[in-house]
Amino acid sequence: MKEIRKNCPVCDDNRIAFYTNTYDKHYGHTEKNYDVYSCTKCKLLFLNPMIEDSELFALYPEDYYDTSMQTANDIIKKSQPNFLKDLLIGAKAKDLKLSFAGKKVLDLGVGDCEQLYVLHKQGAEAYGTEIRESACIIGEKLGLKVSKGTLFEANYQSDFFDYIRSNHSFEHITEPRELLEEINRILKENGRLFIGVPNTKSWTFRLFGKNWYYLGVPFHPFSYSPDNLIQLCEQYGFKMEKIIYNANYSSFVSGIQILLNLKNKKKSDDGWFFNKYNRIIFHQIARLSNLFKRGDCIEITFVKTKTVSR
Repeated sequence: MKEIRKNCPVCDDNRIAFYTNTYDKHYGHTEKNYDVYSCTKCKLLFLNPMIEDSELFALYPEDYYDTSMQTANDIIKKSQPNFLKDLLIGAKAKDLKLSFAGKKVLDLGVGDCEQLYVLHKQGAEAYGTEIRESACIIGEKLGLKVSKGTLFEANYQSDFFDYIRSNHSFEHITEPRELLEEINRILKENGRLFIGVPNTKSWTFRLFGKNWYYLGVPFHPFSYSPDNLIQLCEQYGFKMEKIIYNANYSSFVSGIQILLNLKNKKKSDDGWFFNKYNRIIFHQIARLSNLFKRGDCIEITFVKTKTVSR
């Protein structure tokens, strides 16, 4: 663990306060608790002390994205449009519908490579990073250029990419400032940065609070709102272009299951409430929250307006 912070990692205000002490509610690591602090000024939530990357990486289960049990053909099938599934519980990232023909695109944390493969099919020169070897093997078979390790280990050249995306990987980063500085270096001037993260300014966070599904301790070292994420990115030469709310059933259904499992400490998907019928029902409520700009997942597109060197 790192030293305890005395100020906010985003706005640098010293008015931070203890929020909760909790454990991993998703993957069964219930033996250790972590302190979460909040910033009174910008409302950021963060682990304090911050977890070390080595400890965090060791906690990820081998089948986190099931890449060890999937083939390239499995990913190709998954990437095909599924109208019924999309209608009932679909919440894929909205940028997958854009055109990237001829563009150099980088996906940070490719997971099972499905989303990067979709961009590849659209004509993008598709690059990605991932800490799991199995994802890199699948990526190679799909014609993707996936680098094993972190973005820093990939060591891409400056002003190289037209578009960089971090869809539900940015909240897993323990040093977001360092990451944004590196993204600024390798993204072209006027290039786009897409960040999809959970949203603390949402109905479900207000409803579940310390038992919010997306608090995700310790795998989510930070929990952002639109305001503090924009504030952070602006410090590194990025201007907000648009914001989309893209919540799904997870926070509602798993949030209720978490409450039911508080005594037995079972995982958030282990219990009678987590079933396909509730997922379909609550997904429609999640869509309603998006209309009111209170969905628990946000997707913000930024434009690189200047090069920042620190």
